[in-house]
Amino acid sequence: MKRFLKILGGIVLALVVLIGGGLLYFISAFPKVGAAANLKIELTPEKIARGKYLANHVSVCIDCHSTRDFNYYAGPIVPGTEGKGGMEFPDAAGTFYPRNLTPAALGNWTDGEIVRAIVSGVDKDGAALFPMMPYPIANQMAQDDVEAIVAYLRTLPPIQNAVPKSKINFPLNLIVRTIPQPYHPQPRPPASDTLAYGKYMSTISGCQFCHTPIDDKGQPLPNMDFAGGMAEEDLNAIYSYLRTVKPVSHEVEKFSAPEAASQ
Repeated sequence: MKRFLKILGGIVLALVVLIGGGLLYFISAFPKVGAAANLKIELTPEKIARGKYLANHVSVCIDCHSTRDFNYYAGPIVPGTEGKGGMEFPDAAGTFYPRNLTPAALGNWTDGEIVRAIVSGVDKDGAALFPMMPYPIANQMAQDDVEAIVAYLRTLPPIQNAVPKSKINFPLNLIVRTIPQPYHPQPRPPASDTLAYGKYMSTISGCQFCHTPIDDKGQPLPNMDFAGGMAEEDLNAIYSYLRTVKPVSHEVEKFSAPEAASQ
């Protein structure tokens, strides 16, 4: 009996060492995105304006990282809270709090560290961010546009706001470490190339998430990109109301695509 217990104890100890060693390796190996780039972004008026447009109307970073007033339709941002973070997002995966993006919190981050967080989902300390922050989409953003967002964030009024740390439930707190990916910047298509630029803008704004049907696991259905058809009560109600609006005769000039783009 004693011999059996010794053997059993040895097996248990070996398993503990094996699992512990594997866990230590996993934690040290992931996320695999490399060091933050050594960047110093010039705060030109053009970069700041482009970044403001992207952060507020395309990638909509500011929507999640500000205080929203949901007493009103669509929860408009409370003026003066832009970038302060701290809004609670409870979810089955955990509880998440978007971080403070103003210079009060990012003042000790380098430009490269902010870029890495946006496009690869890894913070200043090398910890993986939960992809509720859509860094897999931002990973496809052109370097100029990422730098423009950073330039804009640098100009936000500093707001002191201590944001609670997000809590990710097990085992997602381990799985999330494998999600960040290295950034391989590509040039932004010229606006004159309507099709390429349109594809780029629709990608970085995440249009496909609302306009592509998903299965019961939340995964996009194959070959159904932008096919629409996702059920939504609010949209049905709005459509029903619009059907009752009084008809008004008003001729509107429709958009005509450039000849080259329509071929």
